[in-house]
Amino acid sequence: MQPILAMTLAVALFASVAGACAARQEQTLEARPGIGSGVTASADKKSLASEWETLVEAARREGTVNLYDSWNPEVHIALRSKFAEKFGIELTFTSVPKGQELVPKLERERMAGLYLADVVGSASTVVLVLMKPKGMLDPIEPMLVLPEAKDASIRVGGKLFLDMEQKLYVPLSAQLDPLLSRNTGLVRDGEIKSFSDLLDPKWRGKIAMNDPTSVGSGLSFVNLIVDKWGRDKATDYFRQFVKQEPLVGRDFRILVEWLGRGKVALGVGLPVREVMAFKDMGAPVAFVKAAEGGVVGNGPGGIARPAGKLPHPNAAKLFVNWLLTKEGSSLFSKGNSQPSARLDVSTEGFEDVAARAGDVFEDEDAVNRKAQLIDFAREIFAPILQ
Repeated sequence: MQPILAMTLAVALFASVAGACAARQEQTLEARPGIGSGVTASADKKSLASEWETLVEAARREGTVNLYDSWNPEVHIALRSKFAEKFGIELTFTSVPKGQELVPKLERERMAGLYLADVVGSASTVVLVLMKPKGMLDPIEPMLVLPEAKDASIRVGGKLFLDMEQKLYVPLSAQLDPLLSRNTGLVRDGEIKSFSDLLDPKWRGKIAMNDPTSVGSGLSFVNLIVDKWGRDKATDYFRQFVKQEPLVGRDFRILVEWLGRGKVALGVGLPVREVMAFKDMGAPVAFVKAAEGGVVGNGPGGIARPAGKLPHPNAAKLFVNWLLTKEGSSLFSKGNSQPSARLDVSTEGFEDVAARAGDVFEDEDAVNRKAQLIDFAREIFAPILQ
């Protein structure tokens, strides 16, 4: 073999072997924990930590978060104390007990050129039915940074947002509302098996009902019956139900107090939180699980981002992420007296009304359908409404 040809073949063979070794080395690096694809994961982890630290520093410079909400005072106390301890940032709450009043309040402020709210905390019906159509919200999804805050797998129904298209609203609570309660001294356990049992003449004048013509659990009762039985059968049922002369009102505490004192025997659409509060105080009240089931809602337990500029964007972002962690959600659940939308938060004290992994929230379509029944309810219940 000629020297030049031999040298050429040797060089080619060396290059081939070297290439094969390099390929094997690359495969080995990729397979080794912490190397190759793991390098990207590690880099992402460092990047996230850096982003979080930067966010915390920026939030501390802003110093406060302004919340407009319909939450319990106990929530304010619990969240304010822990958030200040953890981050040195103040939470300022503007309480709007009736969520519907959030809309005119924000409208007046915007007309005056004021942007005072960083976060809105209210019920899904207020946010998605009243605020969303008016363009009063921006998507909250871009505010989420922490993987724990974004993880839908540990949330009721496997969903993070109640509206999956624009992603404006995140529920914090997941409460199974049976929509029916009883005075344990007047109604035996198991005596009421279906909502149709409410038509028994012996219950005439002995039923308290939350106003079905306003957004709330009274309207949820109407929606459930229409959904389960269809419009025609439901219409016939409600016309008979009206003849039972239920006592209709909007003052939740008075209605539940009537139930506890025995002025009425049954409650329809009475808010779970109030019934539980009276039960905890020793009142003879209990929930009734009818054959038609109940609804999984979140009451006032949810958050949204007001549209436009925020006065404290970094502090608001920090708060939203922390609130959606197990720590923040646990404090919210305890303070708001409602089971959490996170499945890993304790349901102690809420066993009767806690949603389970297989349960599903009233989604945005259900919320909108319910709102459309208001006129129907006004017509049906007109004979007994003041």
